[in-house]
Amino acid sequence: MDIMRFHGLILTALSALPALAGTGAEPARKGFSQTGPARLSNEAIRACTEEAILSYRDQRYQDAERAARRALDGDRDNLRARYVLGLALLSQNKYMTEAIDNLTRAAESYPEAHLELGRIYVERGDFPAAMKQLELFSRHHRKPAGISQLLAK
Repeated sequence: MDIMRFHGLILTALSALPALAGTGAEPARKGFSQTGPARLSNEAIRACTEEAILSYRDQRYQDAERAARRALDGDRDNLRARYVLGLALLSQNKYMTEAIDNLTRAAESYPEAHLELGRIYVERGDFPAAMKQLELFSRHHRKPAGISQLLAK
């Protein structure tokens, strides 16, 4: 079996799960194209992103990671999913290089990612990099916001 067909079968199996329990969302199966490699629809990508956010808010970091990865499988430029993935990885203290990469890319739209990056660099003892992140945050952010406001964008 070729890799694209296998990948399509895995995504189709995952799509049988409701994207967001209790929201009336259709199973993500509707988000897949019937021709060519399986691709998530914009609706399914949004549902996965929202699932990642809700899981993160509920401190279910592994679920948030999985949902954010599904969203990114459909849209590699989804900065909201990248931000949540970075936060989820950071909260689990795993894949720190990947967490840094996702937070760095998300900082374009989510300046608060600079704060998380600054914290990582402080913990690593890299104070110049931490200061740079704080400077970037202060340039791009006008007022403090809580995580619920950040993830509501």
